[in-house]
Amino acid sequence: MAKGTKHYFKTGKEFKGNVHKMPNGQLHSGKSHGKTSKQVVHFKDLSMRAKKVAKKWWKKRRDKLSKFDIKSELTNIRSNPKRYLSTMD
Repeated sequence: MAKGTKHYFKTGKEFKGNVHKMPNGQLHSGKSHGKTSKQVVHFKDLSMRAKKVAKKWWKKRRDKLSKFDIKSELTNIRSNPKRYLSTMD
């Protein structure tokens, strides 16, 4: 899997985490397959509706960042990345 490539659930929600490739070529969430693994896809493979959901999420995140001083936001991210990731849901 290419590093830096975003993966999405079929609903358009971005997935951040490890992925694995199934024998049939599908990508699934998680480092290895388990009961909770779900299929994830690249943006180009999303339906038109799911692409709109993904784009709304991008815009929401961009607008939220524009309200803050970017330099201080980056400092906060570096000091506590888990807290930052929890705000992205």
